[in-house]
Amino acid sequence: MSREIKFRAWNGKEIFNVDVMAISPCTWDCPDYGKRGVSLAYQPNIQVMQYTGLKDKNGVEIYEADILEFEDEDFKWIVKYNFGSCIAVGGEHNQSEELIEFYDWSKDRLDVVVVGNIYEHPHLLEVAQ
Repeated sequence: MSREIKFRAWNGKEIFNVDVMAISPCTWDCPDYGKRGVSLAYQPNIQVMQYTGLKDKNGVEIYEADILEFEDEDFKWIVKYNFGSCIAVGGEHNQSEELIEFYDWSKDRLDVVVVGNIYEHPHLLEVAQ
């Protein structure tokens, strides 16, 4: 089974879909100027996030750096890649779980909701004092 390989990026102002990505120093021709590209060599401050291939319970695609929440909990989880595996870090005890552990096989989706991401919504991670 294969999954769709997609990326998005944060440039300090907005999240955008990445249509073209250069890993080593090079140039590219992009005849469709509506596409957005990232050069990791020339734009080291841009944060690139990979799609996990999974969706939340509402059908929203889950990317690295997304903030997840169970509807009946106040604890947040952050999506990360760890040695090629998608994990979620957080919860009540700041644990690390394989993202697939949240999967609801009866609905073919994860049993969580994407509530934001760490770049646009860092306030969601603040702990109430």
